[in-house]
Amino acid sequence: MAAPDAGRSLTESAQQTLRRVDEILNQNAEPLHTAMTGIAAFADMLGRNSKRVEGLIGGLENLAGTGTPKRGPPIYDLAAATAFPQIDKTIKAQLVVPDTGALILFDTQKILIRGGDGTYSTIDNAQWADNLPKLIQARIVQSFENAHQLSAVSQPLDQLTAEYRLELAIRSFQIDSEPSAKAVVDLTARLVNDKGVVAAAHQFTASIPAQSTEGPDAAAALSEAFAKVAGEIVLWTVGAI
Repeated sequence: MAAPDAGRSLTESAQQTLRRVDEILNQNAEPLHTAMTGIAAFADMLGRNSKRVEGLIGGLENLAGTGTPKRGPPIYDLAAATAFPQIDKTIKAQLVVPDTGALILFDTQKILIRGGDGTYSTIDNAQWADNLPKLIQARIVQSFENAHQLSAVSQPLDQLTAEYRLELAIRSFQIDSEPSAKAVVDLTARLVNDKGVVAAAHQFTASIPAQSTEGPDAAAALSEAFAKVAGEIVLWTVGAI
């Protein structure tokens, strides 16, 4: 059984502790009240401006590179030519297709729109799979492959000396918005032999109506117009060599 003095001592100690806590609270009542009021006001401000705060945090995350990656615009490809009449002739000479020539205007992944006043703009929600000259080069080679000229045609190779090269240049490759939307593809082709002599040259043009100037419709119309031109280039080249 505990001694009475020990019990009284414990009670007095607890009372002293409580008195000390009361003294601390009384001494700091005003700072504590101010702090609690500030916290409440800050919480209320966050609640009323939650969307702004989220936007600010998102901006800081993007700046620091830690936010969710922003999705780019949809990417579109050009269709190579696939429909050919019966081609009995096979190219015997080696043919290379170098980089396509183009003004800076066309050396881009942007899909272009030309207005009635002749000025150009771009479609914000669409882009090509590569810079247009590179994409045309790749799909022209693929068109030759689809015409069963695989062994004779390629992009330039360091170890290859070709008898001919097919030099292409872009004259037009855009959606004309007026009087109605249409895709216009205009390419020139020069067949040059290994002595630098132009053996043949021709201009190829196609115009296809577009449903609209929006990304999917514009890309589809331009791809269709290009495939038509690519097929004509293949047939012309096979006949000229």
